[in-house]
This record gives sequence, C-alpha cells and structure tokens, in this order.
Amino acid sequence: MDRIVGVDFEQHTWDSLGTILEMGHQLIADIKMISHQRLEVEKVQEDHQAEIDDLLKEKSIEVEGLQETIPSKGEGGASLKN
Repeated sequence: MDRIVGVDFEQHTWDSLGTILEMGHQLIADIKMISHQRLEVEKVQEDHQAEIDDLLKEKSIEVEGLQETIPSKGEGGASLKN
C-alpha cells in the first residue's frame, strides 16, 4: 500500500474539525438572524392588520352616517331606483 508522504493526519483531522465547527457556528448565527427577521415580519403584519382594521372601522362609521342621511322609501323620499 502506498503511503502519502508528508501528510500529518492528526493535523488534518483538527483542521477539518475546525472547519466543521466554523460552519456550525455560522449556521447558528444564520438561524438566529432568520428568527429575528421572522419576528420583525410578524410585527409588521400585525401593525398593518391593526391599521386595516382601524380604516375599516372608520369607513363603516362613515357609511352608516351616509346611510342615515339618505331618506328611506317609507319616509316619502325619492327612490334611488329609476
């Protein structure tokens, strides 16, 4: 069997382990960043939904006010139908 000359297998093993640990550290950092970004997205979505709900409430109140100003058929007012 041929031997590879000048290769320190123990050093090669430690170098490989160091690379694996660096990759693991980077994966953990990426997971934390993604988690933080997901929380930010959820907060923005909640804020937008609250804004939409407020706008719908305002428009609903506005529509109710307009409906009260339109005379109904029973009040002798003109019909909206042609």
